[in-house]
Amino acid sequence: EAQERGLAISLFTRLVSQGIKPALLDTQYRMHPSIARFPSDSFYNKRLKNGVKSDQRRPPPTYRWPEPSVPVAFEPVERSPNKQATQDGDEERRGQSFFNAAEVRQVVNVLYQLFGEVDPTMFMPGAMVDFRDIGIVTPYSAQVDEIRSALRQHNFPVSRSRYFDEDVDNSRENFIEVATVDGFQGREKEVIVFSAVRSNYSGAVGFLSDWRRLNVMITRARRGIIVIGDRRTLRHDLVWGTWLAWAENRGLVRGETAKANGYRPRLLADTMLGDVSLEKYLSLEAEEEVVVHTETDGGWADDGGAAARAAQEAEEKQAESQGPANKKKAAPSFDFAVGDWESL
Repeated sequence: EAQERGLAISLFTRLVSQGIKPALLDTQYRMHPSIARFPSDSFYNKRLKNGVKSDQRRPPPTYRWPEPSVPVAFEPVERSPNKQATQDGDEERRGQSFFNAAEVRQVVNVLYQLFGEVDPTMFMPGAMVDFRDIGIVTPYSAQVDEIRSALRQHNFPVSRSRYFDEDVDNSRENFIEVATVDGFQGREKEVIVFSAVRSNYSGAVGFLSDWRRLNVMITRARRGIIVIGDRRTLRHDLVWGTWLAWAENRGLVRGETAKANGYRPRLLADTMLGDVSLEKYLSLEAEEEVVVHTETDGGWADDGGAAARAAQEAEEKQAESQGPANKKKAAPSFDFAVGDWESL
């Protein structure tokens, strides 16, 4: 009901739809350049620039990245190919939320790798991580509870709150944070582990289909991001399907080599427009170009100064009709549209 009444429309989108032109801070200083690649292509129209280099964001050496030069990994947790629900790989409902036990177990496995023995062939000084450097993100609160419970059973230190807390970043407490995507906006961690949860035969992904959630999830990580999910389900969504095609094309899927799948970068949504379509934005720009301001804006015109010249010519004609005695000396004309500022 709230969505039908327009409450799902952000203030940013409302401003853009009214013709307000947004400005982009186009240089990012958070992510490893390889992490920034997909969001730049898909959500920033390739405007995003990198203010950091790869060697400034070294990935943890204990985790076996599918492609060592790219600290992005997809860990597939596939559901059973038959249509009988199984405990492994299928989502389960708890109230209005969902959880996925198979993905919980995979999250634990990933953490054991992140804090495991250092691989000598991949060791790089300054690349190690501590518990506070890890953020586990998932879209559903039920999955948050399941992951937190599992981590405690395996003696991993877990944050007291189920929500992310900015004060944690500045504290000396050393524990892993687990929370939802929405609770992690504006935050960052050295490594993000994401559990997608959804695993069903209909291909329903729920609010995972919101491209902004995927963008938030990807762009929180500084040195590495590991995504855990069911490919068969996620492929049904355009945005997630595109991200998976990108990951497969780059060889970022656990246990698989790079695939020549024909992936090409494409703009899926533009952060500069919010939910306003490109067609709508272009139409707003076209309307703005033909606007001619009137005297209510102080006489400044967008018509190349024609209105000001016409007013001056009318004044001169009136002065001439009153005779030489009453004729005033014409004031200098400053046409700001053609750069007469030098005359001032």
